[in-house]
Amino acid sequence: MAKLDSKLFGDINFGIAIKLGILLAAFGVLASGLTGYYTFQATRDILIREASQDLLHSTQVLGRRFSIMAGEVANDARFLAQLPRAHEVFGSGNAAEISRQSLSEEFRSLLSVHPEYFQARFISAVHNGIELIRVDRDANSLRIISDLDLQEKLHYPYAYETLRLPEGQVHFSRIVINREEGAHAGLKQPTLQVATPVMGHDGGALGVIVINVDLNRLFGLLKADLGSEYQLYLANQAGDFLIHPDSAMTFGFDYGRRFLVQDTFKPVAAIVDKSADTAMVRTLSAEQHDDVIGGFARIPFGDQSGRRFVIIGLTVPLNSVLAETDVLARDSRRIVFAFSVMAIVLSILVAFIFVRPVKRLVAAVRSFAETHELTPVPVHSRDELGLLARSIGQMQEDILAHLNDLEQRNDEMEHRAQHDALTGAPNRVMFHELLQFSIGNARRNGSQLAVLFIDLDHFKEVNDTYGHAAGDAILIEVARRLKTAVRESDAVARLSGDEFVVMIQPVDDPQQLAVIAQKLIKALQDPIEFEGQSLHISASIGISVFPGDGDDMEQLLHNADTAMYHSKRKGRNTFHFYA
Repeated sequence: MAKLDSKLFGDINFGIAIKLGILLAAFGVLASGLTGYYTFQATRDILIREASQDLLHSTQVLGRRFSIMAGEVANDARFLAQLPRAHEVFGSGNAAEISRQSLSEEFRSLLSVHPEYFQARFISAVHNGIELIRVDRDANSLRIISDLDLQEKLHYPYAYETLRLPEGQVHFSRIVINREEGAHAGLKQPTLQVATPVMGHDGGALGVIVINVDLNRLFGLLKADLGSEYQLYLANQAGDFLIHPDSAMTFGFDYGRRFLVQDTFKPVAAIVDKSADTAMVRTLSAEQHDDVIGGFARIPFGDQSGRRFVIIGLTVPLNSVLAETDVLARDSRRIVFAFSVMAIVLSILVAFIFVRPVKRLVAAVRSFAETHELTPVPVHSRDELGLLARSIGQMQEDILAHLNDLEQRNDEMEHRAQHDALTGAPNRVMFHELLQFSIGNARRNGSQLAVLFIDLDHFKEVNDTYGHAAGDAILIEVARRLKTAVRESDAVARLSGDEFVVMIQPVDDPQQLAVIAQKLIKALQDPIEFEGQSLHISASIGISVFPGDGDDMEQLLHNADTAMYHSKRKGRNTFHFYA
């Protein structure tokens, strides 16, 4: 041992060498441990930050979908108010009774296609606001209420406040627990009443159309695409919970208590006092006994001024976000442990010989910890120090591989959120964003764009006859043909079911749209081969042009949809411009 000591350290005191070796060993252990810990923490922070941003984006998308659905309810109320039969029920004799029965069926049809509506009513402006027509959802059935059970409703704000509105305006009630007797499925449920006046020929209000919306079912539809780990929250502008995973926390003001979102999630106070539109939260949830992250957003609701709003939020347990870091943590612990052992052994034996290379290794490790870039390890010997260097390089590659995998998964999640899973075409959310952006450009440039709303004819019959696999094959082929038939600058999206939409931009001559629509119809007429069978499909197309047929996204889509239904009524397999 003395001879070995003499060869390695010469005249240097053995005790000093050992002390320096121990110091270097301690430094190696500390460096590897800090690297593993910092890398693990950095990965956690990246995951948490990206997940929080995704949650906030999902919350904003959810809010936009809520606003769109609220607008659809308002449009349904206006549609019912403008029906000629809504004026004819005030007559007498068989004609009035026939009109009332016909209008009742319109109400029933509306509720049958909208499971989130639990009641539709026509309230008279006279006789204390007696209900002329009422259709209730009762469990899984719809009931047209007889005359003896109709009630007086003029004392409710949604009745007398709506009667003061001009024609076409819509009243959105406060979101409350419905305690009106006779509401059937909507009794004691969180409810939104949407109402619009029915105007007579003399300009006076004849009555009010009221649609009651079940918020639990409405937000159930909105949340359907999210995983079960997501928790949904809805609060009014004062912060009172209206929807909460724990139903006991909702509508506390209705029985003399206040359960406020800003008390549970402190950052949301900035939304309540209107100093911010969004908030990201990370807090300990007493209800779940688990650390959660989430995003909250203010959604204007009920008037054009933006003074009235609701707060929508999504949270998810932090454990579910960080589940993928368990493997990284286990590997990091193993690597740190291995490096620590190696550092102790090598430092005691060759402390002075390898001082400079060890410093270079530490520098490389620190550089990787700071930059997260693959750093060449500046030691290439074939001894233990070389092995240590290669191990550090492998560690860098493993960590970078984990980070790249996480980034790739985030990209895949974002792609799935914006594209239709079956056809690969942009979905409703992405198309709305593209259309909104294109309208802004067209408005600034003074140019035109067009929306072609496409609905496949008799698709349900083909789907029922040949099976869902054939239906899927048709939808995939339709998306391909539509994309092939338009320009690179145009956009093709699948909204839902067999509904597609094409955005043409720019439009130099609106008359060319007829040629494009005819080209699309012809492209879809060719048979589609599926398992030895030739399947035939056609389409009805409605066309609206910006800015002549609408100055915003909702109006353009609505008018194109209206034109499409005109094509359906005119025999299908054709197109019509909105008029």
